[in-house]
Amino acid sequence: MKTPSITKIISGGFLTTFLAISNFSSAQYFQRWFNHDITRHNYKPEVFYDGLCSRLNYNVGDADQYYNVAVGFTKVSELADTTSNTLYDELRFVRTNKGGKPIPQNYGFAFAKKGSTDWLNSEGHSICEIFNGQGTGGYVAVGTVKNNAETGSSVPGGADALITTITSTGSVTNKFRLDFQNGFDELNCVIRSQLDPTTFYACGTSSFSDYSKVIVVKFTSAGTVSWANVYHFQLF
Repeated sequence: MKTPSITKIISGGFLTTFLAISNFSSAQYFQRWFNHDITRHNYKPEVFYDGLCSRLNYNVGDADQYYNVAVGFTKVSELADTTSNTLYDELRFVRTNKGGKPIPQNYGFAFAKKGSTDWLNSEGHSICEIFNGQGTGGYVAVGTVKNNAETGSSVPGGADALITTITSTGSVTNKFRLDFQNGFDELNCVIRSQLDPTTFYACGTSSFSDYSKVIVVKFTSAGTVSWANVYHFQLF
């Protein structure tokens, strides 16, 4: 087992989407609210990998006290449109009320290496809540950042694991990428410790040309990595 190099990403941004309300059919209602129509009616492929009904983030006194949140990505880098906001895939974060309407957190986040504005392709794979006892702890999301041929930005092995914390209102506060021995790295699941609510565990894979390894990371709600290990299991 080796400890990976850890790089904090300090370049980051987000785009907020407000879509016009129209009399779409029920089959298109999902697109009306959730699809990133950035400049015109040119819908983007989208994926949600994980979601939850919040219990630690809430709004006291609101009829829709608890929220539904989801994380995934908006795939825009392969579209023919080459305007500046379609050159990179974005990690998606959406928070809705119980009726499914964003309130109004419906964001796409872009990430770049430290000191750069050449955006990587980003994906969110798993999300869990942060506890602060006041209903505003926010969320931890994990996933991956990948090479982007459109912007020329790259990371070792083609992809690095991503850890990010998101406030209850949808702003990224911490963002880290982890490289494991130059592998194609991604985190696919994150949970909060039941013994220490400030501690989180995430797992994923680091892939190479002919094999892959298991990744396990322990970190705090502030984004500080306590330890990160890879495991390779061989057949007897």
